Amino acid sequence: GVNAVYETLDVLPEDLQATLERLDGDENVLGCNVTVPHKVGVYEWLAVRGRPLLPRARVAGAVNTLFRGSDGRFGGQSTDFDGAMGAILR
Repeated sequence: GVNAVYETLDVLPEDLQATLERLDGDENVLGCNVTVPHKVGVYEWLAVRGRPLLPRARVAGAVNTLFRGSDGRFGGQSTDFDGAMGAILR
């Protein structure tokens, strides 16, 4: 139900911080999916800035989903955590 366009970006590790700053500052970007090799780097970027990290992201030490927090800035979640725990507990 979100009127949005999904775009992909190829981001080199050395460009991650600048890309996150640009996307975070663009209020038209509602969120992002994060893939390897950037999941830990995104977690660290959020943590250093005191941004919201949902419990699963904190436990995993990684982020694969960025979302707009109540302050309009990015926060992070790890939806990978549920998949990994489900596989382990089977």
